[in-house]
Formats: sequence, C-alpha cells, structure tokens
Amino acid sequence: VHTFLAIRSNHLTHSTWYFNCHVQTDVTYVSMAPPILITGSRIMLLDVMFFLQHNSTPEQHAEYVWKHFVTKAKARRVDIIAHSFGGVVAVSLAVNFADEFQKRVHKIAFTDSVHDLDSFSARKIRRWMTNHAVNWVSSPDPLNTTQTSFRGDVTRISAGTTKHEETSWSAFDSIFTHLASPIAS
Repeated sequence: VHTFLAIRSNHLTHSTWYFNCHVQTDVTYVSMAPPILITGSRIMLLDVMFFLQHNSTPEQHAEYVWKHFVTKAKARRVDIIAHSFGGVVAVSLAVNFADEFQKRVHKIAFTDSVHDLDSFSARKIRRWMTNHAVNWVSSPDPLNTTQTSFRGDVTRISAGTTKHEETSWSAFDSIFTHLASPIAS
C-alpha cells in the first residue's frame, strides 16, 4: 500500500485536486476539500485551511493528522505533495517527527512552496530534504526547466506557469513521475 499525503493551502481551488486519475476505493480522506483518487494507492488530503477541533494552526492540524492517520496507515511508503504554505507544514512535520518521517516518507513534491530549510530547527532535516524533495515553482520558463536554487534548499524547477495557483496542476505529470522515481544517490 502506498499513501500520498497532499497538503494544500487556501490558494488552490478545489477543482485543482480533481486529478485526472482512475478511481480507487482505498482512500483515507481528511479534509473539507474533494478527495484525490489514485489507482492502486491510498490518498490522504490534508487541507491546512480546515483545522480539526482544538488545532489552532495548520502545523498543529498536520501533527494531529500525522499522529492519528498517517502513523496508523498500513502504507510503508508515503509521498507528500505540498502547495504554497503547505510546504511550511510539510517541513514542520519533517522536523517534529524527524526519525519516523524520514523512514516513512519516500519523496516530497512542493509546488510554489514558501518553506524555509535555513531555519535552525530545519537544519537537521535539510540533507534529507535536498535528496527527497523538488519544488515546482511559478516561472515563465517551460515545464521542468531548472531554476536558481538557494543554498541548502531543494531543487527548484519550473512548473511551466507564471500563476502560483496553477503550479500543481501544470506540473501534475512531472510531479507523479518524480514521486514514482527512485531516490537519487
């Protein structure tokens, strides 16, 4: 079993998450937004704009979802797609659950993420992130064109659109190719 954890922010329209995939019945749905359905996979959609009771921040909500859903999932491999502020939330999970996160999460696809790997707390997961994550950023360049990356940050490549809210959809095929590929040494 393979789980995708998609972390979205309020900048994505719900229709963005209706990916063009085959329907699979084994879905865990943790969101107010529509579920993503992927053949042969299990999906969790973490909507950071909808906080479960007693969670006052997106990071607290993500921790709740990690503790109560992800850790209980049978999946041995978890991939994360994180858009915009969802990248901050994903980095927060990586920092707060470093050992388990690095064992269970295979790859991360950031889309126009505003995460920061230069903060003191994120330094302990920076090497793991640079080997497992890519950020598709808004750019006038064609899809998958390498973009300038900041020292110590993940690889940045063009999403093939200049519109922040379209980066996930525009890079859809590239994102899933990345998630399916082996980890680079």
